[in-house]
Amino acid sequence: MHALSAQSVANPKIAKATLWFGFSLFAVSFALPAVGDLKGIACALFALLAWGSHDNQISSLAVFGALLNPEVLALFLLSILQRAPRLRAVLSVVILFSVPMTWIAIHRMNAAGMFMELRIGHFVWIIGIVVIVLADLQSAFTFSFARWVAGAAGAIVAVVSVPYLIALTMHPASGMDVFYYVVAWNLKEPAICGKIDRNAIGREDQREFRADLTYMQSDCYRNVAAMLHRPDLCDNVRSARADRLLGSVVADFSCRKQKYTVGTAMPGAGPDFVLGMRSVGYGDQELTEFPYQNRPDNYLYPVLAMLRTDSSFLRRLEASPSYDEPLAPGQERDAHPLEYVDEMVAVQWDLPSLCQKISPNARVRSSTGYAGSLRATCYSYIAFNRRDDSLCRTLAPAKNSLEANQGDFREGCMRNVAVLRNPNSHLQWAHYGPGYFPAWTQFQEAAHQLGYPHSAPWLQLPNPTPQDYENYLWYLAEPEHSAARSEFVRRVLARQ
Repeated sequence: MHALSAQSVANPKIAKATLWFGFSLFAVSFALPAVGDLKGIACALFALLAWGSHDNQISSLAVFGALLNPEVLALFLLSILQRAPRLRAVLSVVILFSVPMTWIAIHRMNAAGMFMELRIGHFVWIIGIVVIVLADLQSAFTFSFARWVAGAAGAIVAVVSVPYLIALTMHPASGMDVFYYVVAWNLKEPAICGKIDRNAIGREDQREFRADLTYMQSDCYRNVAAMLHRPDLCDNVRSARADRLLGSVVADFSCRKQKYTVGTAMPGAGPDFVLGMRSVGYGDQELTEFPYQNRPDNYLYPVLAMLRTDSSFLRRLEASPSYDEPLAPGQERDAHPLEYVDEMVAVQWDLPSLCQKISPNARVRSSTGYAGSLRATCYSYIAFNRRDDSLCRTLAPAKNSLEANQGDFREGCMRNVAVLRNPNSHLQWAHYGPGYFPAWTQFQEAAHQLGYPHSAPWLQLPNPTPQDYENYLWYLAEPEHSAARSEFVRRVLARQ
């Protein structure tokens, strides 16, 4: 009996010593660097003052860290005095629950851009708290209420921890994942979403909070579903949050209710996007002509200005073959490269004599597909620029009311000149033409026929820039380029 009595006396002494040891660690931690550049005492004050602010970088879960210090002090005092055992039991459970919630809050704020590097003071603080709690933990769980609270707290921590456990299975998106995402978004092609790695992390602009990761593939399906008004695509959405435990029902519901896209999918004209384009067969060689076709004036006008200083150029052009011939209805053809040069120089340099070298059967196709007479365009543009309808009389008369309104027929040309002569016309300062080669290779061929070598620097188009690659994707997104778009999508989907 004497030995048993000694043991019963020793246990309270050990418990009290443990409490004081834990409290010593807890107190010392406030003088040590704890988080980033802040010491423990500064962190405690920051937590109390900042957790209720409207700063979106501060997690709402910071409230648990703010209340930890008063909770620990209350537990320590009650344990030393051996008072209020039921309250101590509840405090022990609440403190153990608050520690992981504090860590989650720190993780979220760090992801939001705050400097939250944990340092020695934080770990000493946590060890001190755990030692204080453990000193009285066994007796705390003798109360059924404390056990129920502990079970509920454990369940909450488990649910809140689900996104962080899911994050362990996720990885950063590769350059090709981003490429597929951008292409699927801009071309509204859900099939391409399926090529994105299922575990690739989504872009930051798709998150409600930076620490809440999303799946890039799911983001792709969700936004394309909104653009196409196809809620069935939401079946492919997976949540990286706790509702994943319920089959992503919340994510699916949000997807079906989404009316607009979230964030953006700009390629950014970066190297990864260029590599992606090249990997599906759209490299510098394939896109060399695209910048020209997008803005031909950027390339042709400087060359024409340069050739104007070349005294031999006009002589060579005037001495080149003439394609003048009788009009032959039903025998229209695409204009030859030299005929394009005749038209360009004639309009740009006001030399209508060169228009005569163009065949009346030569046709030029506009962006809308309309095939007009290149010779008529040559004369009419000069007539417009001169505000002189005498050149309109060289054009064929209109055969119907539709042609009568077109500038490359006699009546339409004269009507347009009359409008341009009107002092009140908003087109008073307008300048027309010239037309452009459908392809730069045709200009190179024409220059070669005039005696210029293929290697002439001014005949070479520069390699496309990263911005040109980006512009090409937007070009494909336009409805009138559906054929080119279909071929591009086919190549993307075929890539292994």
